[in-house]
Formats: sequence, structure tokens, C-alpha cells
Amino acid sequence: MKTGTITLMIIGLILYCAQATATVWRVNGTPNSSAHYSTLQAAHDAVTTVNGDTIYLEGSMFSTGGLQCYKKLTIIGSGYFLDQNPETQHNKYPSTIDYYVNFYDTSNGSKLMGCTVNYAIYLYASNITIERNHMPSTYSISSQAGNLNNIRIIGNY
Repeated sequence: MKTGTITLMIIGLILYCAQATATVWRVNGTPNSSAHYSTLQAAHDAVTTVNGDTIYLEGSMFSTGGLQCYKKLTIIGSGYFLDQNPETQHNKYPSTIDYYVNFYDTSNGSKLMGCTVNYAIYLYASNITIERNHMPSTYSISSQAGNLNNIRIIGNY
């Protein structure tokens, strides 16, 4: 009985520590910025970026491209309409994604928040959250696979 309890405690500790080691990566399209990557896809594709990591997409006047997402990631932008709220940000540029965003089946559980998305978002995965984004074009969010569930589209403009 004691061996089983100790084994469960060790497994629980390992799982807790694995979750606690998620890394934050910075993306900024501005040349010579101090960010880790200059494109969103490069941040995603890096072997050091793993499931559960967070990508901060910083505001920039330069494009950070699009995303073909095969990992469970949280992508957080700086928001939008920043120039209309001058006291809130030093950097007034939005976190813009200038090409398509595709969430594939291995990206289940991913989140996209606070970005300006200028093209369509295609969903091939369940458990996706698209929250507080600005989508100024006529493109949309579209399901590309059957039986998707738990898709949360919240507070987008």
C-alpha cells in the first residue's frame, strides 16, 4: 500500500514539474529587436518551443507572418486600438498576424489572444480558444474538420 502511494506521489510531482517548466518566447518583427524570433512561424518551428509554451507576439510595424500550428501553444498579443488609448502603452503598434492561421489536430488546447489577424483562421483541432482579437478583414474563423468541439470564440472585434 505504501509503495503505491509513494509511486503516485512521485508521478504527481513529475507531472507538476513538467507543467511548471513552460517557456515564454518573444516574437517581434522589428529588425534588430531583442526578441527571440522575428516571425511567429520561426518561434513555433524552433525545436526549443514545445507543447505548453507561451509566445508573446509584440507589437511592431513589421509583419510577423502567419502560423501553421502543430503544437499546443498560448499566443498572446499586445492588444489592438492601442493608439486610441495613449496612456496605456509605450508601443502603439498592434500584434499583427499578416497571413493565415491554421490550428492542426496536434495543436489541441491552443489559445490565440490579443492579436490583429488580417486573414482567416482555420480550425482542424478541438479545444481552441480565440479570444479578444481584432479581425478587420472579411476573412473569418472556419472549421475545416468534422466533429470539432470546445471551440471558444470570445470577445473578438
